[in-house]
Amino acid sequence: MEKFLSELEIDYQYSFILEKRQFDFLLTNYGVIIECDGEYWHANPKYYPVPEEWQIERIKIDQQKNELAKRNGYILIRFWEDDILNNFNNVKRIIYDLLATT
Repeated sequence: MEKFLSELEIDYQYSFILEKRQFDFLLTNYGVIIECDGEYWHANPKYYPVPEEWQIERIKIDQQKNELAKRNGYILIRFWEDDILNNFNNVKRIIYDLLATT
């Protein structure tokens, strides 16, 4: 993801902190936060239809981060690791579309 953002030649911040929560990327001139969610740690339902208890807690934290970003005026988008690794053209299309409308 970082390589792609660099290629876009847009300003971004890696490991952005907002109200003591860490987010993966902030596209500074767009008010967009990108989160790259690993299958295991974030319990992708495609692979973990019945998450473990600790994964459920991680899901709750992700939901809190979604609300935190929105409350602070950011647009937050999430991409699964599987999509980043295996369907990156679609990921890029989503980002291009979002940047064109923000």
